[in-house]
Amino acid sequence: MSVPTSLPTSLLIWGGPVMAMNIAKVRWMSPVTPLVVNHGPDGGIGSSSFSMLADSYRDAQGRILPNLLAKYGLKRSMFDRVAIAGFSAFHGLASPLLLADGDSIDAAVLDDACFSNYASLAKKGYVSFGARAARGERLMVMTTSAGGGPSVGYSTGYECGDASFAGAVAESGVSPEPYSPPVPVPVPISGKGQRAGDFFYLNYNTDYAHGDHVHKLAVPVLDVFLAPYLARPLGAPGPLHYPPVSPGFSGAQILAGVGVAALIGGLTWATRKRAWPS
Repeated sequence: MSVPTSLPTSLLIWGGPVMAMNIAKVRWMSPVTPLVVNHGPDGGIGSSSFSMLADSYRDAQGRILPNLLAKYGLKRSMFDRVAIAGFSAFHGLASPLLLADGDSIDAAVLDDACFSNYASLAKKGYVSFGARAARGERLMVMTTSAGGGPSVGYSTGYECGDASFAGAVAESGVSPEPYSPPVPVPVPISGKGQRAGDFFYLNYNTDYAHGDHVHKLAVPVLDVFLAPYLARPLGAPGPLHYPPVSPGFSGAQILAGVGVAALIGGLTWATRKRAWPS
């Protein structure tokens, strides 16, 4: 079954110490082209390297996205929607990118990608974009763990996540409420799930180790939240109500198993040797 041409086209920037294969089994419901950004300009895969990458792309207007896309011969106008998703040290790029270019990004999924110093727990880009999502203007999904902590000199994932979610809630004026995600996304046990509008925060605390957030949680979270969001008709009125269906999706809803679109000129695989080990 071919993909209807009327479906929105999307770019997904998949970032951090990751590989394209981490999201190869996502059941997209519309054409999605992945662009893997998995190391900084120094070749490193830590948050400082991704922060350096953000700085290297920043233009005179303070924007990051235009030069990032231009690096791969792309423009924002080539896609109906742009989303970012990533793991771990991706926060070094994700937070400044969302702060600088939140008006050009439609959705953000952060797989245990919230760590900060204890003097400033909330990440500015997450608060800003999260407030947009809480008001129903964007989609944001964040999972966190008990990884990190004082012994390693920076916050746990959930400490950063708690502060960033609280900051977004305060800025948006939207009241948070308890939230339990649908199958196949696990319900947090040692932590808790919350939502404010279309900002979904799943604090798994000790339920899953840090690496599990990319190897075990990324695909179901993208299936349930991002895939239907990107497939929503352009200009659809009213706020989103997530999730719109209870997965597993029917054959019609997943368009006979539409997979990840062709990688851009092979560029997304160019740096696999630097990716997070599987």
